Amino acid sequence: MEARVPIRNGAGESIGFLVLSQLPRRGHVPTLVGSAGQVVEAAVYRYQVLLDERPTSVYLEPGDELFSYDSHDCLTGRLQPRQHVGRIRIAVRVPEAETAGIATIDVAPTKLEYAAEYQHMLGDIADIATEAVLQGFAPATLELAQDSIAPAKLLYQQFAFLNARLASREVQDALALIVANPHRAWHVESEPQSAGRPMPATSSLSLSVTRPGQRVDTHGRLRIASVPRALDRRRTESTFDSVPNRFVKYALARWRSIAQRLIDVLGSSESGPGPVRRGRVVARDMQRDIDRVLANPLFAQVGRLEVFPSSNQVLHRQQGYREIFRTFALAEVGSRLSLDLDVDDVFSASQRNVATLYEYWAFLQLVEAVGAVCGEPRTVDAFAIASDGLSLGFGQGRRSGVAWDTAAGGRRLNVEVYFNRHFRASKEPLRASSWSRAMRPDCSVRIRPQSPPPDVLPGSLDVWLHFDAKYRVDRVREQFDAGVDESDSTAGDEEAAERVGGSKREDLLKMHAYRDAIRGSAGAYVLYPGDDAAAPFREFDEPLPGIGAFPLRPRDGARARGREALERFLREVLDHVADRASQDERYRYWRAVIRGRREPGARSKWLPSLSAPPRDAFVLCYVPRGPEEADWISRMQMIVLPADADSNAITAESSALRAEWLALEGGTTTLWTRDSAWFVQTREDLLQSGYPEPLAGGYLCASLSIVRAAPPWLADLNVRALARSSDQSASFFRLTWADLLAADASGIQDASIAAP
Repeated sequence: MEARVPIRNGAGESIGFLVLSQLPRRGHVPTLVGSAGQVVEAAVYRYQVLLDERPTSVYLEPGDELFSYDSHDCLTGRLQPRQHVGRIRIAVRVPEAETAGIATIDVAPTKLEYAAEYQHMLGDIADIATEAVLQGFAPATLELAQDSIAPAKLLYQQFAFLNARLASREVQDALALIVANPHRAWHVESEPQSAGRPMPATSSLSLSVTRPGQRVDTHGRLRIASVPRALDRRRTESTFDSVPNRFVKYALARWRSIAQRLIDVLGSSESGPGPVRRGRVVARDMQRDIDRVLANPLFAQVGRLEVFPSSNQVLHRQQGYREIFRTFALAEVGSRLSLDLDVDDVFSASQRNVATLYEYWAFLQLVEAVGAVCGEPRTVDAFAIASDGLSLGFGQGRRSGVAWDTAAGGRRLNVEVYFNRHFRASKEPLRASSWSRAMRPDCSVRIRPQSPPPDVLPGSLDVWLHFDAKYRVDRVREQFDAGVDESDSTAGDEEAAERVGGSKREDLLKMHAYRDAIRGSAGAYVLYPGDDAAAPFREFDEPLPGIGAFPLRPRDGARARGREALERFLREVLDHVADRASQDERYRYWRAVIRGRREPGARSKWLPSLSAPPRDAFVLCYVPRGPEEADWISRMQMIVLPADADSNAITAESSALRAEWLALEGGTTTLWTRDSAWFVQTREDLLQSGYPEPLAGGYLCASLSIVRAAPPWLADLNVRALARSSDQSASFFRLTWADLLAADASGIQDASIAAP
């Protein structure tokens, strides 16, 4: 299978063909659409140059960027479009001869339908950027006089945008519509006419007959006695010399001058680097296209624009004129702004890197989806103007934030969307950072509940979601669908593939990295131009934490395919974050409380088997009144706490009753465990058991067992000193194992240590 793309000279005559053919065992077949060849990105094709005069060698431009040659004559070889998408003009020239021509090929994306989805994606980005310019820069302030020569970089970027827009179907159709059905204005002309001549009855006639001046008698023929000697007769005629048409003519002339200024900057010499030579060719082609439009008889009837029509409703609303006005506004600001979108050089082999454009477009779609969920569209705010006033594009990191204040489930939420937010590696637990290596997801959404509980720091309950645009992601269902059964052998195959760098789980694992490494992250998701939706993984039975993928692809004339599912998920997330009764909310709260503390270190970590972490495992510390009480407790294996109304007595609400452990002071500290529930004993009961001098009327008691294998460091702790250091004067008090570890670390080991 082959496609024969005609090579045409400057007069439009065919001088040969660029023959493209399919390589063996390759599935991409070149085709011919009109006079242009069509290939697909990332494919490789066989090419052959066939000219009528059969030269011994040719020169191709662009050369090494697109072609690899079989020999030095460059007549045969391979065409490699790589990852670039757009229309490519290939110059074919015979060395030391005047023969030269142009062959045109279109590089189509593999994931998107070129004629509809890809072009619609470009249109979405351009439309939103234009809205940002119209809102951020009042067009009424633009000067109609020609500016001085702009810096070469800004002039080039302005021209690059114009060239891409003028070559688009949207602008070409707009110009064709204007020429075929131009706007008409109505011009009123007045001429004096004697009162005796017939005149049609119009709304202005009554004003004419009542005006002052020389008058003549009507001799009773009219109801009024006299009329002016001369009356104004008005005629209304249509004209194409209207403000909208003047603006279109001015815009075309302005764009032609930008192309000429670029030619002047690049120089008139035919030598120089490839991009410079191609730049001159493209600029001249743009001038030729504009001259072809201006040569239409319509513009011969149109005068000079004197005032910029910033509020003209025809330019804002009427089809055709609206597209020209929007293109002009963005391009004109381009004389002062650089369009900071990292797309490929307009003079290089292609005009667009489709993967980069998909990343930009996906970010705009995410901002639009969040705006729809929050009830306020703010997609235009996604474009940022730099502090120097000379760049328009997506802000990076914190500068890229688009924010909303919204409510869900009766709770106020602050929602922000970031583009390429940088999460630096940091040891600060409450910062928006990574605890391992720096991370930079394509898009990040932060949801911050307002009015947090008083015992957590601001921002500690933040929820982060991350989205990565993956134009080339494959087999999403196999990787992100929780319903797919993955056997142990399959998992082993995947691990083996990772070791050789060819794992198809790469995107899944990267989502795990984002969610697990970036502090506060609850979800990470892939956005890809596919059709097979897969239910996101959920770590538990709630929407968050989770990972997954959402199909998102442009659709001509309608909302992007997959937007509904994305908005549905975002609404579910907002409701989830607003839910104070969710398990995830409880987890985030206690994580914030625990991580917000500065815990002292401990010299020893040797602990008995605990039923809860040391901070939550209680120890009842008891200081006997004397050796007799200590001996009775050890002999009877029972703890006795007074339960009278006395200030030193235990109460039913005391947390000491929940303690499972007892640290008993008695020369050295011994460790006991509580074996029974608390029970009541009277003073008489204790007297009968031999308890020394019971003073209260009632007591709470519990059975004990001594711990033979107690931590060695515990024996050296002075419980009496712990009472003083913890500001507790009672003979019994409650601490936690973490408090005992801290006391061991601080050296509270004998009674001579004073309380702090």
